Order: sequence, then C-alpha cells, then structure tokens
Amino acid sequence: MAIRPGNLVWVVRDGKLHSEKVRVVDRSGEQMLVEQGASGLKPGDRVVISPLSTADEGMVVSEGDAG
Repeated sequence: MAIRPGNLVWVVRDGKLHSEKVRVVDRSGEQMLVEQGASGLKPGDRVVISPLSTADEGMVVSEGDAG
C-alpha cells in the first residue's frame, strides 16, 4: 500500500481518484493493517498500491489488470 504523508492513501471509486486518511495499527514488511472505523475507506474501495507520479483528487483513472 502506498501511504502518503499524513497517512493518506489513494482509492478508486467510480473510476476517479480520491484521497482517504487511514489509521495504521500494524505493519509487517510490505503489509499493513488499518483500523476500519478510523479510516475513510468504504466497502468496495480499491486502494492504489503503486506510487503515482502525478495524481489529483477526482482525476479520472483506468485500472490495469492485477494478474
């Protein structure tokens, strides 16, 4: 998960980028556990795990194949 300063992550909703704050409760290597009630994540959100060189709130994105 690519966490930005301020514990922010990019999520994709309806084909657009949105910034959400998360509360990290545990880290192990490259894996993180975030607290559900203390984050802005919603069921169905797709968290961007790759760093983005240029990104803006509401920017239209297309998702690549994860496999």
